[in-house]
Amino acid sequence: MEDPSLDPNPELPAEPLPEGPAVDLGAIPGAQGAPVTDGTGMPISYKVLPGDSFFDIAQRFNVPMQQLLKMNPKVAGIGEDIYERQVLNLDWTKTG
Repeated sequence: MEDPSLDPNPELPAEPLPEGPAVDLGAIPGAQGAPVTDGTGMPISYKVLPGDSFFDIAQRFNVPMQQLLKMNPKVAGIGEDIYERQVLNLDWTKTG
């Protein structure tokens, strides 16, 4: 039997965050570039600039890092190895 005292957040459900479309919350340090958008204004891709971080890009577009990694399977590890001019997919219906 599992010890419930070992659960770090027993009040929180163990469900993954829901997937959904990227929403541009505006440029922040670590995610300064301009996204490419579709005809409705939804961001569909982002070109990495010097000083950008995967975490900050995920924060800017309000996408959980796990979802952004799933949308970009060519990104190694947990996103620490992105490079300048790399294009990241922001369209949650596709992987790129």
